[in-house]
Amino acid sequence: MSDENYKQYNEGFVSVSDGHEIYFAEHGNPEGIPLLLVHGGPGGRSYASNAAIADLDKFRVIRFDQRGTGNSTFEEQMRGQTIANQVQDIEALRIALDVEEFVLLGGSYGTTLSTYYRLNYPEHVQAHFMRALFYGDKAGAAHIAEGGGYGSAYARHAGTSSEVALVDAWQGYANYPAEVSRELAAMDLTTAYNILINADDPSVVREAGLRFDRMDTAIATALPRADLIGALDDDAEDSVNLTRLFMHFAANEFTYHSQQNMIIGLKSTENIPTTLIHGQRDYICPVHYAQTLKDACPNIDVQIIADAGHSMADAPLEKAMKNALRSYEVRKDCIPS
Repeated sequence: MSDENYKQYNEGFVSVSDGHEIYFAEHGNPEGIPLLLVHGGPGGRSYASNAAIADLDKFRVIRFDQRGTGNSTFEEQMRGQTIANQVQDIEALRIALDVEEFVLLGGSYGTTLSTYYRLNYPEHVQAHFMRALFYGDKAGAAHIAEGGGYGSAYARHAGTSSEVALVDAWQGYANYPAEVSRELAAMDLTTAYNILINADDPSVVREAGLRFDRMDTAIATALPRADLIGALDDDAEDSVNLTRLFMHFAANEFTYHSQQNMIIGLKSTENIPTTLIHGQRDYICPVHYAQTLKDACPNIDVQIIADAGHSMADAPLEKAMKNALRSYEVRKDCIPS
């Protein structure tokens, strides 16, 4: 549905470090349960229609654009772009909006960021919902940028009607460095795209942003969606932001030990009710991420959704997320006053 169906009752900016101002908007019931939506990327953004995930009579839905993205403003986009600073941005938002405890809802990279917020401020987290677990690690970033996700999707769709859209998106992404220069062709894709997305030529930057986002979008749903891929050309700036920030984090922020650190942290805060919804056919964040978490943290409610991929554009995934939130609402309503 259009964003017009979910107009916010409040919006504004919160000043944080490094010359950034974080945009936020609130939807639903001002007296409801504070539900913070933590979008993915890094480099994604929020939309008013994201509020449709929750019952707006029950929840005070708060969405925000992470530093350097969406409607958030900055002096220099890449200044202070770290997970640690993004955690502090969320805490600054909590204080500015006078929220005692959030219910966190993070998707994809938003699961990484919301988890690190939870580990730093467990006293301000009432419950935690995750969709499409991403550990924010080197291996996970390489799986996306260097072709692991594409390979998994191709193995599924080769010889089907989905093959052409998938292969076209991958080849456009993988071949672009060589189209620009021989030197870039010799580099791994993460290194090459970090150069391309920060080039002096705006046309190169725009094309690099779209090439990565098309590939990423092609593997984001259980079946490649040509309509979603084609729609990216309508706002190339969002694709540029996604690519620039993802490649920066892949090279500079995501670590070899993040998976271990996140699992240890989630176990140490197991008093916080936690639900993970993960698509069986998620090519961006493979389902074994969720299975690993389930084995390590049996107190977490891990739900694997058949015929669903990574994106909320897959109806089974959206339905499962809504059902999980609805169940939490019932539990809250049953608590005696």
